[in-house]
Amino acid sequence: MSNQGFSLVELLIVVVIIGILVVISVPMLRESKLAAENTAAIATLRFLSNAEEVYYSTTAGSKTYGTFQQMHAKNYLDDRFSSGAATIDGFTFTAEISSTSFTFWARPIDEVNPTYYITNNYVIRFENGEPVSR
Repeated sequence: MSNQGFSLVELLIVVVIIGILVVISVPMLRESKLAAENTAAIATLRFLSNAEEVYYSTTAGSKTYGTFQQMHAKNYLDDRFSSGAATIDGFTFTAEISSTSFTFWARPIDEVNPTYYITNNYVIRFENGEPVSR
């Protein structure tokens, strides 16, 4: 009589190995996702500050900073920013605008990631004021 199939011990070993691989890989995937969200937030803040600089340099004579809606109206920002705030890649982006300065905030939705901001000095910082070294 021939032995066909796998024994129960062999199947249990395979299940244990798969379980170990899952336990190892899930935290790594989560860390990768958080790193990607942080990188995307920093890139979006840089993009927003560049759009603001273009807006500022093209406002005929007045040299004022623009809100998300004003920059969207000039097609410097896409439709995600038409309402004054945008949620992108796990962060909510908001703006604080005055006639002499701007601050763009990237606040995480899930509170796992840090909060970032950029001002008209073009340095991206953490919420505590420390510069981001990326």
